[in-house]
Order: sequence, then structure tokens, then C-alpha cells
Amino acid sequence: EAVAREIVQHGGPVPEKITISDNSESGDIWQWLYDILGCITDGDELFFDLTHGWRMQSLVFSAGINFVRRVRKVSVSAVYYGMYEKDRSPTAIVNLVDFYAINDWADAIGRLVDMADTRKLAAMVSEAPEHQFGHLADEPLVEALKKLGLCLTNINVNEVATFADDALAVVKHKMEDATQAERLLLESVIKAFGELGDKRGERCYDATYYELQRSIIKLLVQYGYYMQAFTVMRECIGSLGMTWRGGKYCGKDRAKRLYANTLCRMLGYDQESWEFEGDEIKVKQNLLSLKEENESEWTSLSSLYRELAKIRNGFDHAWTSTSMPEKITEQAQSIHAQFETVFPAIAARVCAHQS
Repeated sequence: EAVAREIVQHGGPVPEKITISDNSESGDIWQWLYDILGCITDGDELFFDLTHGWRMQSLVFSAGINFVRRVRKVSVSAVYYGMYEKDRSPTAIVNLVDFYAINDWADAIGRLVDMADTRKLAAMVSEAPEHQFGHLADEPLVEALKKLGLCLTNINVNEVATFADDALAVVKHKMEDATQAERLLLESVIKAFGELGDKRGERCYDATYYELQRSIIKLLVQYGYYMQAFTVMRECIGSLGMTWRGGKYCGKDRAKRLYANTLCRMLGYDQESWEFEGDEIKVKQNLLSLKEENESEWTSLSSLYRELAKIRNGFDHAWTSTSMPEKITEQAQSIHAQFETVFPAIAARVCAHQS
């Protein structure tokens, strides 16, 4: 009552009293949070004071503040703690609100590690004050993180290796004089994308290229980007046709691209059902030697290609002509496992043929 009167005297509103249980069972502790949430609406500006009460209440509500920031569109202007000590005056009052940014950093790292999503981390780094990983507030690092994340999730496969090398180089350079906490953050980037580094081959469709594609596919499946993973698998398989033809090619020559498209059609149908015309007939004849020299893998590769093409077609058409498989994750992981069983051997033979 005394606190309420003083707040009103200073021009504030009459405080609303919320009575919480004094039980300490887990369910009762959760109820404390529910009771507080019931008094908060979108648009509120919040000021918390964690000074009084049992120490565990301070811990509970401190953790709950981050939840409030997520489920309500509110601004948290202050989180006060009065450092009261008997027979000591004056008492310091500390505003801890700045430290709650640690939850945003944790969220940014979580997105990076769990989803290969660099956007929030790049945004956090670009705005970081000196005392919050401020050494990382570096424009080249921000741009490198943005480009790499977008390149991977938008499956820009011809530039992934370049962006990965550039980003990892910036990250490793920043680690040289980073604080321990900053190093942990930067190490998360290396763990997430390190497998993509050092995979720029001399030719566009050589053994290094296929090694990179397999790494991209692995990451996309790991992060749940199945549509993108199937796209890269399909393109990776088609690229075998261009490698078999020989010559340096990076995707802009329509005549050479025909080798990829024709190979996919050959894999997608039984040989007695093949129908080609014009330039496709000559391309098909050239690719027959690939089939004949890799007969043991061809059947398995053809079966795999048909399975992934079918599900990829569902993604292409937003599942309007069929239903998305209930166990899409298990199916995607199964197809990826088949790919890793079949593809490396035939890719090695095709690259050897090119040499």
C-alpha cells in the first residue's frame, strides 16, 4: 500500500495488485508467469523491478522476461535490481535491461546452428555496441554472413564455394584478436559452414565440384531445406552428363546444358520409352557410353532419380496435384542416404573419364 501511494504521488497510475501463490512446486512457479502475462498486452512499455521477494522469484521472472518479449509486442525499458545491503547507504540501483540482449544473441546463434540462417546474426553484429561482442561490428563480416546464408538457402551452387571461402576467411581473421565469448560465436559459424570451405575446383564440373555439391546437399538436409536439397541432387546428377562430354563449362552454354537435361530424361524413363529428336539424338548417343560403362550403378541411379524427381515435382507445384508425404523428413533422409550410396562411385568414374 505504501508503494502504491508513492507511485500515485509521483503521477503514476494506481498499481494493480497481483497475488501469486507462495507455493514452490514446479506447476505453481509456472503459474506465476501466467499471472503476470495476463496483465501485459501488446504495445505496453514494461519496467521490471526484481529486487524484492524470494531469490528464486528474481530468477523465475528474469527468465520469464525473455518469454514476454517473444509472445507480446512490448518494449522492455528497464529491469531494475536494488543492491540493498544492511547498514549501507546509498543503495545502488542497477538497470540490467541491456544484458537481456544475450537472449537475442543466443537466438541468433541458434538460427545459425539449427537452420543455417545468418540473417539475425548479421543484424546483431552490425548493431552491436562495444560491450556486446562489439569487436565483431565489422562491415565485411556482416556482408560475408549475409551473402553466405542467402547463397546457401537460395541454392546458388556456382557461388557457394566462393562465398564460403570469403566468409570463413573473414571469420578466421576476426578470431585472431577476439574475446573468448566472441571466439565461441565465430566458432559456431565455422562449425556450421566449415565443410563448404576449400572446395573451389579448377574446372566447373570436376571432382571438387561434386564434393562441394554433396556437402551442400548434406547441409540442406540437415537443416530441413528438403526442396532445395532435392533441387541440388537433381542438378548434381544432371551435371554428370556435362562432365562426361568434357571441356570446361560453367552453366552458360546451352549446347552443353543439353547434356544435363538429356541425361536426366534418360535416367527418368526406361530405355524402350526414350523419345529424342534433333540435337538430343546425338547427345543421347554420346551419353550411352556413360550408361554402358557404369551399368552396375545406372539402375540404382535411375531408381533414385525417379524417386527424388517425383517428390521434387510436388515441391515445384506446391503439392496442388498430390499430397505432401506425412513423413517428409524420413523420406528426405532416406533419399539422401541412397544418393550417398550410389552417387560417389559413378561421379568418380565420370571424372576419371573426363581426365
